[in-house]
Amino acid sequence: MHRPSKLLATAALMLGSVSLATPQVALAAPPAESPVTVSVQIRAPFTSSSSPKSLWTVELDGRYPFAKDFKIPYATLESEIDRLIDEQIPNNVYGTEVCSDPCPDVEWRIKLNPKFRFTKKGQPKLTQIGSSGQSKVRVELETEARLDLHADVTAETWLDTVEVPVDVFVVVGMKASVDISLWPDLVAKQPGSAKSGVKLEFELVDTDLEFDLNGTAVELGFKWGTIIGFTPLGLLAGGPILGPVLAIFGDAAADAAEAKINREFEKQVGKMFDQQSKELGKIANDYIDPYITQANDLKDDLLDTPIPGVGKTIEGLKSDLGADIQLHTVATTSSVSSAAILRLSGAAAGGKLLGKVRLPKEVCEYASFSVGGVSGTLPLGLVPANQDLDAKVGNNCSAVLTETFARKLFRGANPRAALGAAAENLPTWSGTAGSLAYVGKVRETNDWYECDFELTGLPKAAILELSAEELEARGISLQNRFMAVLAAGKSRVFDDKLAPLPEGAGGNSSLVLGGKGKCGGGSSSGGLTPNKMKALKDSLDPAKCPQCGLAKRPGSFVYEPANMNALLSTPIVKEVLARMKQNKAKVKNQAAKPGAAKPGVAKPGAAKPGAVNPGAVNPGAANGH
Repeated sequence: MHRPSKLLATAALMLGSVSLATPQVALAAPPAESPVTVSVQIRAPFTSSSSPKSLWTVELDGRYPFAKDFKIPYATLESEIDRLIDEQIPNNVYGTEVCSDPCPDVEWRIKLNPKFRFTKKGQPKLTQIGSSGQSKVRVELETEARLDLHADVTAETWLDTVEVPVDVFVVVGMKASVDISLWPDLVAKQPGSAKSGVKLEFELVDTDLEFDLNGTAVELGFKWGTIIGFTPLGLLAGGPILGPVLAIFGDAAADAAEAKINREFEKQVGKMFDQQSKELGKIANDYIDPYITQANDLKDDLLDTPIPGVGKTIEGLKSDLGADIQLHTVATTSSVSSAAILRLSGAAAGGKLLGKVRLPKEVCEYASFSVGGVSGTLPLGLVPANQDLDAKVGNNCSAVLTETFARKLFRGANPRAALGAAAENLPTWSGTAGSLAYVGKVRETNDWYECDFELTGLPKAAILELSAEELEARGISLQNRFMAVLAAGKSRVFDDKLAPLPEGAGGNSSLVLGGKGKCGGGSSSGGLTPNKMKALKDSLDPAKCPQCGLAKRPGSFVYEPANMNALLSTPIVKEVLARMKQNKAKVKNQAAKPGAAKPGVAKPGAAKPGAVNPGAVNPGAANGH
């Protein structure tokens, strides 16, 4: 039998190999049965073939090193086993019994013609044992095989010739089962036992012969275990071949010939029966029992590939990340699916993230529109912001700045996302990560107020997602991901593209949040002239359009009119709406071109429509140290 390379995927392959197909036999075959589907995937970033282009894909990264349907090639096996059994016995067995009395010698001959075929090709049953994280599966296979033997027996003397055709058969059933643990080492044990390997149980299903086991008659339905080759299983004394036929010769030579014919026939039947059982056991061991005892290749692939930009492998950061590779497996009666998943502990281990928060002195106000299936945002101009900090310059940041930003840690892929509802449901992201503290004094520039911050209580290496939350009310928009690594006592931070941020004071990377306030073009206007912006803002004045119900969202700088129809009566809003429709059509036309970006598809984590964005994340900003 061909034996594949030692991979974890091969372990799953061997599980899957127990699927069955309809054989090509002369007699009526059992119905076709579906093969077992086996798949192995890797759900982890930074593998050799799935390095992320952005940290925005870390929970989605994955690849399928192995996915295939398998079946036992019964038609091929029948032919092969038939050949092996035929090789075990001679085609012709003959001899001469010499009569010492005044009687003729007896010449005898047995021509043997065996035929092997499967009579039951039962579907193997795959049963998941325990949770998906245990990666344990029970495989059970039931099959039956029939061995037919036709013999032409001839005995002759110079007086007469006797020719007797003999047909006998044996049907043997086999049940094979094994419990397989796939991770961290592949171990195969007999169900309910500490013994390794496959449990084999044979049954005498049907026969027209009489067998014994250690001198005890074997009845139909009798079961015996993995004893082939260790315990004699043969024919009972007194062969079934000729009986009194040769008695017509009526001499000692004829009696001796009959005894030899019977002994030889029993011998050859026993050899064939033994070979039949051994071949069934071999199928079980070759197609069910995974003979691989180690399964580390997937681990090596996951752990030993350098992380782009960072320059270290998961193995090199394993203790810092609190990283481990888990294998999760889900089994049904017709499939085995395994996924190797990177999981991170998220436990605090001295890691930290240092940076600055720059609170803009001006922020942009926006108007949000949605009418007639057209929606968008328009900038209204800069307005003063954070004026309360003007009198607090030089005070301790910890006493002045109470607003925090949200932060969470990547914990690894969710087995359920990879394998479906039957798998364990593990969190992809943690709750609030680390401890945030503002340090130093409030500083001032022409464009912003500034405070330093420290985020401590992190793992030595971590993937973080930060979002503004409370800081949005102070004019900072933020949603981004970073990798923070503590190396040689220094904090190194990499952006969502895994590019390193500049080093600041003390050789630590400095993450800058916020900056100078500015107005973008909005999501639909394409930019309005200052005069048009003023006209729009004037038309949105509640004093001039009280029925419009204009209001800002709490903690934001976005105006949302409650009555768009009232605003449509103003010339400037009609003009803005027409421009929005033109821009929408332009985007649609551009998207129709080959290779064009699809409308409405934005980079994960992009600012929400109407959100204020005064330099939300600015790693390379001036004075970022």
